[in-house]
Amino acid sequence: MLRGIVVVDFSHYLPGPFASWRLAARADVVIESFRPGVMARLGLGYDDVRRDNERIIYCSISGFGQQSGRSLLGSHDLNYMALSGLLAQLADERGRPVHPKITLTDFIGGMAAAERILAALFARERTGKGAHLDVSLVDGLASMMAGHFAIEHGGGPKTGLSELSGEVVCYQLYETKDGHYMSLAALEPHFWRQFCEMVGHLEWIAAQWAPARPGEAVYDGLVALFREKTLDEWIAFAETVDACLAPVLETGEAKALFADGRLRHLVRLRPDGAWTAAHGPDGQWGGGEPPKVNEHAHLVKGEE
Repeated sequence: MLRGIVVVDFSHYLPGPFASWRLAARADVVIESFRPGVMARLGLGYDDVRRDNERIIYCSISGFGQQSGRSLLGSHDLNYMALSGLLAQLADERGRPVHPKITLTDFIGGMAAAERILAALFARERTGKGAHLDVSLVDGLASMMAGHFAIEHGGGPKTGLSELSGEVVCYQLYETKDGHYMSLAALEPHFWRQFCEMVGHLEWIAAQWAPARPGEAVYDGLVALFREKTLDEWIAFAETVDACLAPVLETGEAKALFADGRLRHLVRLRPDGAWTAAHGPDGQWGGGEPPKVNEHAHLVKGEE
């Protein structure tokens, strides 16, 4: 799939407008993430490129879109999460938002851009026409909140579905004997029944949707149960009992899990010592290695 794909990274070599235009005029895709209007001022806007390349897929990634009340304002991942309503969903017991340790906006925005570029390339094969894709980072997060918006608008809770927001015992995080955590997500009755049977508490089967708060008998019982075993003991249990039970892994633990055959060897140690994470197993979608950093700089400099 990656054979023949050329990636030119202007962060290592910044050509002048003419050289950039020359490349864009024969490119399949242009991706830019300046503030709205910058590329046009450089003579490299969508209309400029389209005059010489009608089939161009021109993707503009910005925080708030090319035209909105915030288009020209600077922001970062934490700001976008805050504005979208998503950050408020990551709250502690007192309702205070929890500072995330991963840049969700960047990753989700990148996936949204890739998805739209692929769709535009497919459409071009059918129509022969290019497109200007206006990708807003905050829009990607807002789309994830669609269900919450609908529920709140209909008079429901602002935290979305109660079954999924930590309010019931069958969909909850529980601390283990050694201070780690297990995630239980036995929403379907057969998973919950299987769990209850295997831990020897048949009386819990009828209480699948019991409130997950201190003082409730089933919740208190589950808290005590999970504190009876270490994380490794619960992992061993989860790998033999089909009950939607999984450990909350730290970064190194997750890396080790994905680096071996248990989860398709998606994390790999390259010969140069760098760790990489793949989107699929070896051979899927044609395989191949992505371009190396600055590999195609000679195209920018006019070299063969």
